[in-house]
Amino acid sequence: MRFSSFAFALLVAASLPACAPEARIAPPPEPPPVPPNYGSACAGAEDCVGGLGCADIITGGLCTAVCTDAACPGEGLCEDLFGTRLCLGPCDTDADCGRDALQCFRGACRTRCGTDADCGDAALCDAGRCAEGACTRDSDCGARGVCTMGRCGTRPVGGEGAACAGASDCDASLVCLPPSAGGVCARTCTDSVACGDVFSRVCAPLALDTDGDATPDTVTPVCVDYATADGTLGSACTTSADCATRACVAGECTQVCDDASDCLRGHECLPGRTLPGAGGTFSGCSYTPATATGTLDIPLGRPRLSAGGTTADFVFAVPSDAVSVSLIARQTSGTTPLPVTFIDVVSPTRTTLFSIDDISRWIDPVVRWIPSETEQVATMLIPNSTADRIAFRGGRHSVNVALFQRFSGDTATETFEVVARVKRAPGARIASGTLDLNIFCATSGLTAATAPTSSRLAQALDAFEATYATRGITLGTVRYADVAGTSYRVIDTVDGPTSELSQLFALSAGRTETAVNVFLVDSINGTRDGFTTLGIAGGIPGPPATHGTIHSGVVVSFPSSAIGTPAKLGETLAHELGHYLGLFHNTESARPCAAGTGPTMTVSCAPFGGGDVLADTTLGDMRNLMYWAATGGTTLSAGQGYVMLRSAVVR
Repeated sequence: MRFSSFAFALLVAASLPACAPEARIAPPPEPPPVPPNYGSACAGAEDCVGGLGCADIITGGLCTAVCTDAACPGEGLCEDLFGTRLCLGPCDTDADCGRDALQCFRGACRTRCGTDADCGDAALCDAGRCAEGACTRDSDCGARGVCTMGRCGTRPVGGEGAACAGASDCDASLVCLPPSAGGVCARTCTDSVACGDVFSRVCAPLALDTDGDATPDTVTPVCVDYATADGTLGSACTTSADCATRACVAGECTQVCDDASDCLRGHECLPGRTLPGAGGTFSGCSYTPATATGTLDIPLGRPRLSAGGTTADFVFAVPSDAVSVSLIARQTSGTTPLPVTFIDVVSPTRTTLFSIDDISRWIDPVVRWIPSETEQVATMLIPNSTADRIAFRGGRHSVNVALFQRFSGDTATETFEVVARVKRAPGARIASGTLDLNIFCATSGLTAATAPTSSRLAQALDAFEATYATRGITLGTVRYADVAGTSYRVIDTVDGPTSELSQLFALSAGRTETAVNVFLVDSINGTRDGFTTLGIAGGIPGPPATHGTIHSGVVVSFPSSAIGTPAKLGETLAHELGHYLGLFHNTESARPCAAGTGPTMTVSCAPFGGGDVLADTTLGDMRNLMYWAATGGTTLSAGQGYVMLRSAVVR
């Protein structure tokens, strides 16, 4: 803005004669004050009066003055104009301003406007003329309105990821997440694949407030970032805050799905899932409840393993009504049985149930399992002790498998099948069961045709059943088969995959029943601590309902000359079947090793305390069925019954 300098003239009074006659002369009258000509056109300061100068802020100039407060010549008003405080003439109407270039707004003659800013606070510029604004705050403009310099507008909606306080802040296709989930606009989804990066984003069922009453009223599947919580899909949880998937249902972290491929192995994708405290349902990773006791096989994979190699983790979900899971790793290629083993097993609570590192340091793992004599097939029962030691529950489990080297430089490579065989019962409660047997006759004087009428065998089976019945297990169907020839009447070798014992167990190939294979022979060569071997189990546990492997059964001497009375035969049969179902000796023959140590080439001792892991058995109790020697004991504790009932071969 440019102002001309104001010219001021000084009036000088004429000199009077020194000796004027005395007279009383009246002074000339003062000229009337010149009123400021606010708003007049001007070419320079000489065109403006009343203390005003000429500013060239509009065409033709404008008579005005700069002001820093409310003081202006005459009745001028100090107002903002073009970013400067200027003195403007007062007015009531446009006519009072005297020029078309001026308008009367808020009692002052202003220049015409170009923008809202030319009109001052909370005013609008409309076609060059100032007008009062439509608002002073957002609330003046309605639910989605925003007040900007007096003008009402519509608040822009946010896209995905934009911050929001409610649904109205988001595009119509999006929803507003609560602050606990990020407080941003998010898209809905049908599974995590629809959310893009499945490693960082998840389709989570969230309870949302859609009616604005601050209470969740519906469940909506939305794409969100994984939370920082530890719980992944299938992990145990108490609240949704425990889950990276942001949703805890029935004690397990879950997510939205549209088919089972969105879930873990063992899960189903089921509709009608609900969140606590919220209306509405969603399709989520879950389980159909069991209506009867039975088993479910979850195939985990068919890895090709080389000696010394380890698989990645196999992750699977165990239904919440499961009472146990049997892990089975079985060789499916090649003719030479190779030693397979489990490395680490982890529970839904991220508890390590078994670690082979613990075994190597002679630390008794939560699930006791000895990785020896595992050629061709390895089996682990979880749980194999009572709840005081293992808090077994459904949900996410993981396991990895390795192939031992038989010797330095071993390069053997074969394919293995890994399966989780889950035993389920309604409400995860089981108090009784039935055990079927396949009896193979390899002993003299007994065949599949004569065995059903054998008094000795019948008495032995009665004694066996009487012992098991004390823990709710009854003898079911007994089937008979012959072992051809006489080669296996006497089992001369019992160690290693090429032994006669291993070959005998492999004769069960082709069977499909849920039963344990029992081989009756004349005798078993070999002694233990000077005692005759009466029976051997194919594993602790043996592979349940898995036939044709070198561990698929138990062998027992049958003749009285080898084992004694039918009662002793029944006791031995019950003992070896106890091993097959998962029981360890309540007392071992060797003295216990020192804590954290095991047997060596020069030191014979029993690791892990020299007994089983059950709290209700007693070390040295010879009355117990699982005492290492045949002393006539037939007692089974409640804990032993608990383990046996969880075997997948007990139906």
